[in-house]
Amino acid sequence: MVTDERTSLQVDQETRELLRQASAGTNDSERIQNLVRQASAQSFESRKTKQVVVKAEDVESGTRVRFRERAPIAGGINSLVFFFPSGPDFNVDVAVDVDDDRLVPGSGDFLALDDATVVVPVQERVDVSTPIDLIVRNKDPSEAHTIEILVNVVQNLSVQDLDRPQVR
Repeated sequence: MVTDERTSLQVDQETRELLRQASAGTNDSERIQNLVRQASAQSFESRKTKQVVVKAEDVESGTRVRFRERAPIAGGINSLVFFFPSGPDFNVDVAVDVDDDRLVPGSGDFLALDDATVVVPVQERVDVSTPIDLIVRNKDPSEAHTIEILVNVVQNLSVQDLDRPQVR
């Protein structure tokens, strides 16, 4: 498993708008000073993001294989990035299951592309060590193929962050 750790700050919509206005130069100095006071008074929640790479390497022709990694932190998966190299010519199908339930592309379905990188926003709660599976079906009659995904797991996501309708 390969992980990449990043930290970001959660700010409310009003603060984000004030920052946008300040950077665009459409804000007066009083509002900027107010923003600075708010920012120093407000305790921002630190969010740790870990990126998990699930790589299906050299999947033989005519096979279906499941590659499993585990969530490195508790929180929520907020996006999946699929990397399809050139060559599979839509003959390699992939799907992602989380805790043995289909997350992408949908119940029982598979995704097949060629020479493409696709970012799929998702909202899925996970605990530490929740299984994340990349299922690969190689229907290419003669070639082995490698497909990989990047799973973004964000720590400390609130219930409101994940209670929007899910992409399935």
